[in-house]
Amino acid sequence: CFGQSAATAQATRPAISPYLVGANVWHHPSDEVWRVTSKAGIQIVRIGGGAYDRSMPSHDQLMQWCRQIRSMNAEPMIQLSRYLSAEQAAGVVRRLNIDEEMNVKFWNIGNEPWLREGRPDVKTVPAIVAEYVKRLAPAMKKVDPSIKIFVCDECDYFDALYEGMISGPHDLCGKDENGRYYIDGLSWHRYVSGDRDWVADNAAEDFRKRAAKCRELVDRANQSHNRVGEDALQWGIGEFNLENKGYQGLSSIEGSGVHSFVNGQFFAEVYGICMKYSAAYACPWSMFEHGGRRSGTDFSFLDGQGLTPRPSFRHMQLIAQNFRGEYADGSTNLSDVRAFGSKCEDQFCAMILNMETSGERAYTLRLDDGAIEADCAINI
Repeated sequence: CFGQSAATAQATRPAISPYLVGANVWHHPSDEVWRVTSKAGIQIVRIGGGAYDRSMPSHDQLMQWCRQIRSMNAEPMIQLSRYLSAEQAAGVVRRLNIDEEMNVKFWNIGNEPWLREGRPDVKTVPAIVAEYVKRLAPAMKKVDPSIKIFVCDECDYFDALYEGMISGPHDLCGKDENGRYYIDGLSWHRYVSGDRDWVADNAAEDFRKRAAKCRELVDRANQSHNRVGEDALQWGIGEFNLENKGYQGLSSIEGSGVHSFVNGQFFAEVYGICMKYSAAYACPWSMFEHGGRRSGTDFSFLDGQGLTPRPSFRHMQLIAQNFRGEYADGSTNLSDVRAFGSKCEDQFCAMILNMETSGERAYTLRLDDGAIEADCAINI
């Protein structure tokens, strides 16, 4: 961070969402997991996933988690099962937001419907999603019109699926019979895997391409439906991470598994991309699972050895605690050095990532587009 005046601000840049840095709660985290997680500066926590689509947590469990999330100064996001009736969905919103006055703002309906349906032709999925969203969303918003609903949290950003949700016969971006928008955002998931060099060279670009397409789609839907201001359609990432695929070095910090250092750098790049394309939130999967054992479906940001924060946790913490205001794009003259920044009323902030495997680099940084003569030149 650079504590300088921002009086020389340039043209308007993308605003950074106050809910950008998120997490997923999974399988009854212990009090100690919650305590350590609270230090990450998390801004939103999603209560969702495949199992919760089949069997939602009880009301008491949802209340407990919502209170724990709020105690971290974060906002809860609750996924309702697509298999509920309209009356049941309305009942959950009424119980939490009206009876208990929890005022939960963010909601999902369903999880990864393409996978749930057995991986049919993706072009058939918009009809499936439209059926349950148009059945449940109006009932939910009739109880509390202020809530924001993001769908459909598919396992990847599929062009045909999300295109079908913003146009054509299964368009969900318009209003219901009560004059309220069915949905307020598009949400998707993405997990990638590869050896360390592949992750460093390709993982962030994998996300950038999807984010750019989603941003273009959202902008098109907003224009066609005249959605502006608080009514503008948004987008978010409900789940993301690297995968543990057994690559060499996975059991050490130098590998490319969930606990590796390059995963922390990957997380930072994902959040930079989300800032650039104005995402509402990005929630990695997940806080802690399967004992943090560094194998299989351990997607934790805490390690099983003493609940030690992993590099993914530390890079999320850096973003959450320092990046606010407006996003500032970055460029470097070295492919293995990445950079981006932010600007607000009282500070500039720069994130500089050295993707090389060893050694140190001296660098020269300019907070403008001016030319730099240096071995490692960085412009924010």
